[in-house]
Amino acid sequence: MRMRLFFVFLWVAVEVLQIAVIAMLAVGYRNLQRRLEQGQRFEQHPPPSVTEG
Repeated sequence: MRMRLFFVFLWVAVEVLQIAVIAMLAVGYRNLQRRLEQGQRFEQHPPPSVTEG
């Protein structure tokens, strides 16, 4: 019985993580679309690099 409870908790945790990842992707995609609609093309304004300090 304790093992089944552990698996249910694990399943719920995985589902919550999936929802969080999908939400982050949706927000990032929406921000990208808004930026492109405003005319900030990447050719004119390249995105900030991760390696630049």
